[in-house]
Amino acid sequence: MPFLAAVALFAAWNLTASLPFLSAALPEMLASVGDIGANVETGYGTTPTGAGAVTASWAARALSATVVALAVLGALRRPELRRQARPLLLLTGVPPLLIAANGYGSEMIFRVLMFMLPGAAFFAAAALLPRSGGTRGAVPPPTPARWLWLPLPVVLAVTLAFVPSYAGKDRLSYFPPAEAALVGDLVESAPDGSLVAAANRNYPQAYGDYWRLDHYWFLEEDPAKVERILSRPARTLALDMKDVAEPGRAYLLFTEGQRADAEMNGRLTGAEWRRVEKSVATSAYFRRVAHNRAGTVYELDVRAVAVEEDAR
Repeated sequence: MPFLAAVALFAAWNLTASLPFLSAALPEMLASVGDIGANVETGYGTTPTGAGAVTASWAARALSATVVALAVLGALRRPELRRQARPLLLLTGVPPLLIAANGYGSEMIFRVLMFMLPGAAFFAAAALLPRSGGTRGAVPPPTPARWLWLPLPVVLAVTLAFVPSYAGKDRLSYFPPAEAALVGDLVESAPDGSLVAAANRNYPQAYGDYWRLDHYWFLEEDPAKVERILSRPARTLALDMKDVAEPGRAYLLFTEGQRADAEMNGRLTGAEWRRVEKSVATSAYFRRVAHNRAGTVYELDVRAVAVEEDAR
């Protein structure tokens, strides 16, 4: 009965509220079935830069691999659980099939791990506990001495790895009041039809007033375009931003949140970020209109761009 209810709810949702989206997305979803490479390949900008980001990344990978390895050990070591907890074992083994079931890009591996985690944690814990008797009422066999001290160092190591894995990317999640104020003033004061350009969307109100403001995140362009921007930052960005109809204006926003995202997700190194900022700050195409300790706002001088185009 629960299975039939789940199928009925799933079908009802897809045939009603979700139908417009499903109709548009279904062809692409079907075409991606079996495309394992798209779900495991690393795209542009996936190698974190900076010692802190690299440490957090490897700690998270080590933690995930340790839990999965312990889960496999627990399932092999405790045959009685393979029978008694068979549904949980199946729920742990099914998520990896998602890698071949649908295209979700390089983030699919994270979804697979999250769906596996409840069952994996159960069997990982079983790997660290002494064996119980094979039948009810039976006296369990003596536990080898090595299993008596093993749980403590393993749990300690996993806990230590959890700290940088969980909190190592706090730079991406926290926006200081100064950054919120800077972006809030920009969104509130920008005329209708304005363009707000930024490196990425990791800043407060990234979609602020989206119905009247356009947004452009240049690090989300294809790799070739990003390379052109890095070669001549100010000029390339100015040309990309120049076609804004009046009374709208074109703004370029730099914040600490964007910088953290660019570095920790491997989009830009610290040196590349500083080079882009310096190019814009010293360019005749842009003038600084707002600044505080968390970021800077530049406005594009459309006339300067027009002068250069006329000269060409």
